[in-house]
Amino acid sequence: MTAELRLHGKPVSSVFELLGDRENDITFSLGWALAQCAEFRARVVKAALPGFTAIVTDSVLLQEHGAGGITDIEIKGPAVHVIIEAKCGLELPGMDQLTRYGERLARSPMPGRAIVTVSGASAAFARTRLPSEVSGLCCRHLSLADLDAFARDRSGTHAEKRLLRELSLYLNRIARMQDLTSNMVYVVALSHDRPANSEITWREIVETHGRYFHPVGGNYPREPVNYLGFRYGGQLRSIRHAQSCEVVTELGDRIPGCRFQLDGPHYLYTLGPAVIPSKAVHSGKILMANRVYAAIDLLLTCDTISEAGELTRQRLGRD
Repeated sequence: MTAELRLHGKPVSSVFELLGDRENDITFSLGWALAQCAEFRARVVKAALPGFTAIVTDSVLLQEHGAGGITDIEIKGPAVHVIIEAKCGLELPGMDQLTRYGERLARSPMPGRAIVTVSGASAAFARTRLPSEVSGLCCRHLSLADLDAFARDRSGTHAEKRLLRELSLYLNRIARMQDLTSNMVYVVALSHDRPANSEITWREIVETHGRYFHPVGGNYPREPVNYLGFRYGGQLRSIRHAQSCEVVTELGDRIPGCRFQLDGPHYLYTLGPAVIPSKAVHSGKILMANRVYAAIDLLLTCDTISEAGELTRQRLGRD
């Protein structure tokens, strides 16, 4: 019978958790799983090189020195050379780093070459920040959720299946730590004005057509949000779950009567049914059209949006 293992008072459910949750810890854990589990390694290579069939690999290199610096992970085979760059949280590598890796791969004799970026960021967000090719080679992004999906499709020996089960537990814990805001509501002011070149108002876009859009990043969320709250007339009017989200650079005919000209990538949400607060939740100390993040439970129980936002920051240790 096994005994419960604790580290610093917290239960340890995976051997990978003994390493930690820093960038190198995640890299080394992923590297070990890639080396030990052929099917898991093959799924990553297939994702990096869609359509490429000669995906046999025989080595996984960690922190390899070479032209362009030190790589996190390299997967090699008779016809394959893939470089993986892992980042913490929602971070993504810069173009300088990707270009150096592209130049390094350009000197490789293998026909199947690609760069893979890994982080907690979704593919939707990564597409707005990363190129699909670097130096003429494929550049793909895999989120922690993507890797978890690969790990959940378990095959191979009992040892491989057990290791992938532990990797899945580890990836989920990392993802939860990096996504403390999964129950957050992004509260925005909803104007009764019409956007430029639009026949309908902002309120009609949300309340009639069940859609909403905002720029990607900058002063707006870098990642699609799970919930959106809409306020006008001095109080919170509704909370809606984002049922789906796509990255668009033009609206086209997606919202009837709205011909708003988008300046750069935008997240376009399809909204679920409205959750109406059971009591009046006033705006409180919110200036003009300022946007607020608040946990959904606090937003529905506090007297004001600003109070919910302040208590949320305290909960997350940001005050």
